[in-house]
Amino acid sequence: MTNYLYTAAKLAGIERRGPHSLRHSFATHALRAGADLKTVQELCGHASPRTTEVYLHGSKRTRRDAIAKMAAHRTSLATESGKNLTQAGATRGGPDEGTANPA
Repeated sequence: MTNYLYTAAKLAGIERRGPHSLRHSFATHALRAGADLKTVQELCGHASPRTTEVYLHGSKRTRRDAIAKMAAHRTSLATESGKNLTQAGATRGGPDEGTANPA
């Protein structure tokens, strides 16, 4: 099997070839696609998450995507928080409800 892989990779012009290259590509692409570290760790058969962390390549695109997700989440929380405050004010009412203020 390994010989076939080396031959196919050589014919395709791939410099890094071998079974580990497939594992590396799989883990890298899985993590970039959003798979969580624990899942990729189990699929690769790694005993430690530190071994799997090697495949977490920080690219500009990855960082940009992470920042965009955090910004969207923050906006979502702010919008949701504003709705909750508005809903809370509408259901609780205010001093006009006829409650007596102790003097």
